[in-house]
Amino acid sequence: MSSANVSQVNKKSSLVNHVVWSPDDSKILACFRDHSPQLICARTQKVLRELVVTAIDGPRPGASQAHFDEIGFLAAFSPDGTLVALGKDRLLQIFEAATGKIIATHSVKVNPATAQQFLDSLNTDAVLSRLPPIGSREQQVQRLNKYIKEVPQGLTTLRWDKFGIAVGTPVGAYQINLVDGNRRVSLRPITCPGMVRSPVISPDGEKIAALFVPNIDVMADLYWNFNKALNIGRRGLCVWNIETGAVEVKFQGDDLPEWQQCTISWSADSQMLAWGYDNKVIVFDVYTQVARVLARSQDDETRFMAWNPRKNHLAVQDGSDGIVIYDSSTGTRRANYKDSLWGRYKDIGGRVFAWSNTGDALVIGGHQNALEWWKP
Repeated sequence: MSSANVSQVNKKSSLVNHVVWSPDDSKILACFRDHSPQLICARTQKVLRELVVTAIDGPRPGASQAHFDEIGFLAAFSPDGTLVALGKDRLLQIFEAATGKIIATHSVKVNPATAQQFLDSLNTDAVLSRLPPIGSREQQVQRLNKYIKEVPQGLTTLRWDKFGIAVGTPVGAYQINLVDGNRRVSLRPITCPGMVRSPVISPDGEKIAALFVPNIDVMADLYWNFNKALNIGRRGLCVWNIETGAVEVKFQGDDLPEWQQCTISWSADSQMLAWGYDNKVIVFDVYTQVARVLARSQDDETRFMAWNPRKNHLAVQDGSDGIVIYDSSTGTRRANYKDSLWGRYKDIGGRVFAWSNTGDALVIGGHQNALEWWKP
């Protein structure tokens, strides 16, 4: 394991909130809370350049911004490593990796369903259709319009593969075709009002998975005795087919995360998904649609994890044990990394980390601008 302070100019204490490797593992892009993202040479651990964002686009009026502030910048390299996509809130910019020059800007936006679409969809539910409405249809539409105006829009996940740049938001997700600039919407749920959390494209580029959390308060304002409609009010894991937009898997269970900043991760073979629920690590097989507990920690919440890109090994953040790598097939521990600073900074926020594309190294981001390289 080796480490280095990657910012010699900015002396403020800063939390690294996102790290990503270039496709050839020669460079690392680190994003920070309070200064510009930095491109770092993985061999020398020296800063090559800062990527300076020339414009910002904050939350739209009336929308909550709390979780966008926590996410900060997100980044992704193009498949050939020559370009970098860097996004925050509602703005995505494309940089040349070699020069730091901005070559394109994209406004992040997915419109939620209309109030009429929501209401039509809700009334197709077998239980809701039998419940008496609260007020007239016009009044229901007014309540839904008020909810729609308050829905936050902005970047929550980002991935770049051979199909284009995949953008995830609390409303839905889509891909950007960089050849013609067109957007292809992959998902925009209209079953009921709610939030899409951690929408992520599978490594094979064929599916997108996300946690969908219905807004129970909004629906309770539309129907009397809404507590009888238990199924539609439960959060669920959904897997969409990108080509058709059809939901191929819908899983509702007790082990789905509730907090705002949940993270869902795909395995390298696009067969399994993993997420944290309370102090547990849950692994879900997309083919068999079976969820199981892979591990438990002493933390109240398991907030960050990452699959090895070559093996079905899962690196998991544990506030007590550092970073633990599990073999998802056997459930056994393969390695354990605990640094001396872990205990001191565990209460200020989660560590972030990323596997190299060869799967033989982890880069770990933490407090005071620090990045650490670790070979399990």
